[in-house]
Amino acid sequence: MRKFDHPESDTMIEAHEVSDQHDEVVAKLTAYHGQPRPKGIKVVRKRFEEVFASEIDIETRAVDVDGISSEWVLAEGADPNQRILYIHGGAFIVGSPKTHRYITSELSKRTGASVLAIDYRKQPEFKTIHCHEDARIAYQWILKNGPDGPAPTDSLFVAGDSAGGNLTLAVIAWARDNGFPAR
Repeated sequence: MRKFDHPESDTMIEAHEVSDQHDEVVAKLTAYHGQPRPKGIKVVRKRFEEVFASEIDIETRAVDVDGISSEWVLAEGADPNQRILYIHGGAFIVGSPKTHRYITSELSKRTGASVLAIDYRKQPEFKTIHCHEDARIAYQWILKNGPDGPAPTDSLFVAGDSAGGNLTLAVIAWARDNGFPAR
């Protein structure tokens, strides 16, 4: 097992210049953390939205997923039958489809799939179980609904970051355990 303790190849990519994307992320993080600490969850969420919300150059469509505010993110030529359910991160307390548009737009562009981003219920107003319920509801919904309306999917992937990654793993285990077909 020792051979796996350290990689045999270089793990860092050498670069003499930082990318524009890197500079943009550093600027956003500096803006977010450089301000006085906000008081109250509403102020925290508002600031998070202001700093991390992205305008993107591809189509978004607001959609109600059985009571869950959501949006489709559709790159040009995105296949409505190839779908990704994206569950955003944010420690279960912040974040939204809008704050994660950079990720969802890139997913749609790079995969050619239609991406559904949900705005699950968050803490402290709701319990963790409500986040899980929303992910399950969205999973069942996306199996039968695409960006153009009711239609079964040919292929479904579930993805997420941070807290959304946690919900991703939970929902795919739940789907498996409850006999939902793999797509």
